[in-house]
Amino acid sequence: MHHNHTSSPIHFYDLDKPYGEFGNFYPAPIQLDGFIWP
Repeated sequence: MHHNHTSSPIHFYDLDKPYGEFGNFYPAPIQLDGFIWP
C-alpha cells in the first residue's frame, strides 16, 4: 500500500495555537472506566 502525503503535519505544542487542545498540556479532565482525572 502506498500513501501519498502531500499535506503538512499538524503541530499542537502550544495551548494558544491552532490544535492546542489536542496536546498533552490541555487542562481538561480525562474519564476512563468510570474514573475522572482532573
